[in-house]
Amino acid sequence: GGIMKRYCFILLFVIFSLVPCFSQFSFEETGIERPEVVDVRSLAMGGMYYCDFTTPYVMLSNPAGIPLVEKKTLLPSINLDLGGPLQALPSIYSATKDSEDIIQTVIDELLAQLSNTGGMYVDVDSSLPLTFAKVNEKSAFGLFNRVYIHSAIPSLAISDVILGGELQLAVGSAIPLIKTRNHRFSVGTTNKFLGRMEMLYTGDPSKITDIDFSTMPFSGTFAMGMDIGANYTFMNFLSFSAVWHDAYLGFKNQFGTPDDFGFSFKKGDLELLWTKGDLGLGVAIFIPTGFTKGILSSWKIYADYKNALSLFTELEDPFGESPWLSFSAGMEVVVFKTIALRVGLNGPYLALGAGIDLDPFHISFALYGQEKSLDPGIMPQMRGSFGISLYY
Repeated sequence: GGIMKRYCFILLFVIFSLVPCFSQFSFEETGIERPEVVDVRSLAMGGMYYCDFTTPYVMLSNPAGIPLVEKKTLLPSINLDLGGPLQALPSIYSATKDSEDIIQTVIDELLAQLSNTGGMYVDVDSSLPLTFAKVNEKSAFGLFNRVYIHSAIPSLAISDVILGGELQLAVGSAIPLIKTRNHRFSVGTTNKFLGRMEMLYTGDPSKITDIDFSTMPFSGTFAMGMDIGANYTFMNFLSFSAVWHDAYLGFKNQFGTPDDFGFSFKKGDLELLWTKGDLGLGVAIFIPTGFTKGILSSWKIYADYKNALSLFTELEDPFGESPWLSFSAGMEVVVFKTIALRVGLNGPYLALGAGIDLDPFHISFALYGQEKSLDPGIMPQMRGSFGISLYY
């Protein structure tokens, strides 16, 4: 056991030492959209954090945190995340009060707002019951299912609407190399397997309700990914994490329309996808709550930087994402072990929410801002989420 731990530590140390070198290669990535899970608790704090060890999604955020999580079981849950233009909400509410065709009314009101926004994004993300996870002392696995509708409407004549569904299998393992009263250090890896199907509608946004699904082209994405993480925690008070996250290799295939459907893989329709991933850094402070005489059950503050590699290289990408959008910070305060109050920053945008925790029932809601472009303030989106999660 001791020899194996030393070998794993040396291997991970070498990997993290070589991480900055990966950015020096000149070959071009084709990229793959990373899979997501709808976790309303995290959305209320600005996102998932590398040093958050109270979540059943730990194998997706930082596999090195698995030994620090109490054993958890995530059961099928209901989570919904909606996004759209904030300025359109009052007119939508007024128009739909007496409307018989609510969906068409919402579309008409959104299109009426285009002249004021210069473009619009409307998104719907939801987790499906085919979602569950199990976290043990040194291992974790989970199956995560999401369906979504992502629409981009730059003008009254053009729209791109993606209807998709994805299934992600994640298997994580970790080794606690140091485990004393004041110091804990662990390393871990997560292997991820992704399957995704998407249908694309391109055309007049006012005709979205008349979509003929049999004529919509659809594609399938299949990929394998890996995360490698390390964590050091001091006296259950201060925690530091480093994670090489979202390295993927896979392919995307165009299947045509449902009318001529067939699982055929033609050379011209097949696209190789790969992403080398990136280095994320995180810190957390777990503030002692004994002085509150039981009023506060926990008080946690988190901060992450998800694209830290760009800080260590001199390469400048004029078309890259703004550094602001890689930063997130959040805080969660739990009162009487039941009521959770949450606030955070998702890049430059505020996030807030609350929850009621009655194991195994966890009810949460969140409101937060999100940037749809590569620079803050260009295409901001207001999002609202609600979820009933079952985990213990």
